[in-house]
Amino acid sequence: MITNKKIEELYESTPDYVGVGFGIKSTNKERTGEHAVVFTVEKKRSIEEIPEDELLPKEIEIEGVTYKTDVVEIGKVELLSCSTTTLNNCYSWSPSFNYEGIIYGGNTPPGNRGFIRPLKGGISITSQNQLGKVGTLGFIAVDNTKNALVGVTNNHVVVGNAFYTALRNASPVNEYQDSYYQPGEVGFQGNPTYVVGEVIRYAPIQTNAYNQVDGALVTIASSFVTNAESFKQYGINYSTVMPFATTAEIDSLLSTNPVLYSSGRTSGVKSGSLCSLATFSLNQILPINGYNLDGTTTPVTFSKVIGFTRTSAECPFPIVPGDSGSALIANFNGVYKIIGLVFAGSTYYGFACRIDEVASQLNISAWDGTTKNYFNTGSRQFRTTPGGSYNKTLTCNDNIYWQVGTLSNTNPCN
Repeated sequence: MITNKKIEELYESTPDYVGVGFGIKSTNKERTGEHAVVFTVEKKRSIEEIPEDELLPKEIEIEGVTYKTDVVEIGKVELLSCSTTTLNNCYSWSPSFNYEGIIYGGNTPPGNRGFIRPLKGGISITSQNQLGKVGTLGFIAVDNTKNALVGVTNNHVVVGNAFYTALRNASPVNEYQDSYYQPGEVGFQGNPTYVVGEVIRYAPIQTNAYNQVDGALVTIASSFVTNAESFKQYGINYSTVMPFATTAEIDSLLSTNPVLYSSGRTSGVKSGSLCSLATFSLNQILPINGYNLDGTTTPVTFSKVIGFTRTSAECPFPIVPGDSGSALIANFNGVYKIIGLVFAGSTYYGFACRIDEVASQLNISAWDGTTKNYFNTGSRQFRTTPGGSYNKTLTCNDNIYWQVGTLSNTNPCN
């Protein structure tokens, strides 16, 4: 396998509009099974249109091994939250639409969008700061600091402005104590009847370096979960707890080629012989469009990304707007494990943050279905630092505080 450091070197040496990853070469949209260096572009151009200094090589030698390259047109990669009901399960979502002369979708929205108790992975949510937009509660995990249950989703699903405060203006914006709702559908948003918890922390985004995680944690109340049901994924026919895949298992995805699954708010359940997913690339580096920085849409670059497609690569929409925050799951010899957190995509390709990075940066572990603690949000404390900060956490009197926005008042660490 090509190391992430080498992929970063290749990315730095290519034009800004080109993404780089290690993946499977495709010919005429059919996967050949051959490992390759995969360059991704929004739109392919003929050789005559490309300046000579931007031409990509046909093969690359890395540590004595020669790899062929593949240039893949993936369209514009954007975040997957949406402001209205759009595209369901294996093209049965509502409403239907015409894409390149083919009708996709149906008249019955997936059950993921309904009022679901107890809570579980794969269901629709939104937050007070993101009213009008919807996403997916990916799964329930364990916060390592409190041994407490938390919900995991993307920061752009429940956080209005997730950039490091050093990059933001001084306007006070508190991202913590931000209520989130299930169902997170238009008409229910803002109704306290459907509030199920609050945002407690997230992985801040930066513009001047690679990002690996678009992730946020939300509280889970004991009244909304059960040990027997809440570790499950909505609609996926598997009833055993799902551990997190190990780094070695994720690194081997292209070799082991396990079947992938996901359950999301908009496209429903992706599982079964026709509707499952497959790994496209590993440790992909690519620019992602759509992040909100003080009201301005700002592109940022992500690395160590898992790329995936429909099992049949010529089929579009492995993931669609509103599926942001979904868990990406792999079947390792009959054992289902979470391998990633879905956060972006284009017509034929989806992208997920690796679960080992998500677990490390948000300090969480997989839930084994046993009884855990619950967060008491009324006892939370905050500390402030002058000006903005590039620090994700602050240690004060042996307590760890997470960056959660900007405040007009002061309460310094001393």
